[in-house]
Amino acid sequence: MPWLHFHELRVGCASVLLAYGFDLYTIAKVLGHSTIRMTERYAHLQAQREAMEKAFSQIMNGGS
Repeated sequence: MPWLHFHELRVGCASVLLAYGFDLYTIAKVLGHSTIRMTERYAHLQAQREAMEKAFSQIMNGGS
């Protein structure tokens, strides 16, 4: 699969772990980051997911 890059797999892994409620410290260890600051770049993924879930929920519930 030449179109798939290793970095995309790491981002995917981080987003799945965030979705399941894992903390950034644990994700840092899984990804092999030496500091938590390296992992903090993935924190925005959870905020985006929550915003999408809220928007879809409002759409499905008729805007309420």
